Amino acid sequence: MSDLLRKDITIRIISVLFAVFLWFFVLDNDNPIATAVVPVPLKVINEDDLQEKGIILKNKDYTKSIEVLVKGRKDRIKNITANDFEAFLDFSKIKSAEDKSLALDGPTYVGKEDVKDIQIWDVRPGKTVKLDLEKKERNPFKVEVVTTGKMKENYKIIKTTVNPEILPLEGSDSQIKSVATIKTLVDVTNLDKDLNVTKKECRVYNKNDEEIKALSRNLFVDIKIEVAKEVPVLPVVKGKPAKNYIDGAKKVKPDKVLITGAPEVLAKISELRTAPVDIENMNTTMDVSKQILLPDGVKLAGGFKEEAAVSVVIEQLVDKELNLSKDDINIINTEIDNSLKYEVATDTVKLMVKGNKADLDKMDVASVKPSVDVMKLGEGVHKLPLKVTLPANAKLIEEISVEVKIEKR
Repeated sequence: MSDLLRKDITIRIISVLFAVFLWFFVLDNDNPIATAVVPVPLKVINEDDLQEKGIILKNKDYTKSIEVLVKGRKDRIKNITANDFEAFLDFSKIKSAEDKSLALDGPTYVGKEDVKDIQIWDVRPGKTVKLDLEKKERNPFKVEVVTTGKMKENYKIIKTTVNPEILPLEGSDSQIKSVATIKTLVDVTNLDKDLNVTKKECRVYNKNDEEIKALSRNLFVDIKIEVAKEVPVLPVVKGKPAKNYIDGAKKVKPDKVLITGAPEVLAKISELRTAPVDIENMNTTMDVSKQILLPDGVKLAGGFKEEAAVSVVIEQLVDKELNLSKDDINIINTEIDNSLKYEVATDTVKLMVKGNKADLDKMDVASVKPSVDVMKLGEGVHKLPLKVTLPANAKLIEEISVEVKIEKR
C-alpha cells in the first residue's frame, strides 16, 4: 500500500510539472515576453531652491526626458504610455555649485497593471543628469548715459541726472566678472530744451562693447538732461582815448558763456554784451571787470559768473615816412584808344603816415598801392591828389599831390 501511494504522488508531481510546462509553452506562443521603449518626460521640482542657495543654472539645455526600456508580457505592455511612469529631477538635492550631476528619482511605474507584470529593464541615457552650475553673484554698476544725434546748433548738455544712478546685476560669477558697463541710449537730435525720459531701458556690455543679453533684462532708469545755449560775449567800449592815442585790440574773458531760460527766449539771443568800458581821454591799456548784461528770464549756467574781465589796448600813435618814386605810382583811367601819353612828372614823393606801430611796421610801397586818377583829362600838366591805401587805424599827416603830364602820341 505504501509503495502504491508513493508511486501516485510521483505521478501527480510529474503531472503538475507537465501541466505548468504546457501552460508556459502555450503562454509563450500566445502571449510571449516583449520589450518596449517609452519616452518619459522628467518632472523638475524645487528649482527655486538653487536661488536660495546662491547657485545659478548656467545652461538650461540639460536633459528633460529619458527613455524607459520595459519588459513584460505582450498583452501587458502593449498599451503602456509615458503617463504610466514618473521620474523626478529634484534640485533640492544640489548642495553647491561644485555639483556636476543630479541623480533621478525614479523612474517608477504608476500604471494600472500589476507592477509585478512590468519590469523596468534599462533607462537611457542614464539615471543621472549632467548640470552646469555656477555660484550666483550680485554686484552694483553705475549707469552710463550715451547720447546719440546732433543737438541744435550752439546748444550743449550741462547736466545729466540718472535715477537710480546704480543698478545691481545678478548672474553667474563668470557673467558678472565680464561686465564693463551698463548703458542707456538717449537721442538728442535737434534738442534745444531740457529733456525728461522715464522708464528708459538699459543694456549691459562687456569690455569689448558687446551686449550681454542674459543680463540686459528688466533694467530701467529715469533720465533728466539739462540743456544750455552757448553764446559769445562782446566787449562794449565808449569814448575816445587821448590825442595821438588809439584804442586797439579788445578782449573779454570769458569770450563765450552758457545761458539757460525759456526755449523761446534763448532762440532770440545770439550774443551778450558787457557794460560799457569808458576810455575817454585814456592813454594806457585798460583792464577792468564789467558785468555781463543778461536779458530778463535768462541766467548764466555752467559755473560762469556775471562779471567778465575786459581788456582794451590803448596805444600811442607813431609816425612813419615812406618815400615813393614816380615809377611806384600807378596811373588809372587812361583813354582806352591809346591816343594820349601819360607820365608822372614828380620824381619823388614823401608820405608821412600816423598810426599804431604794429600796422605801420607792415606797411610798404606795395601795400599802399599809390595811384593818380586821370579820367577825362586832356593834354597838359595836371596837379592831382595821390591816392594810397592805408591800414584801418592809420592816416596821412598831410595830403600829397603829384604832377602828371599828358600829351598826344
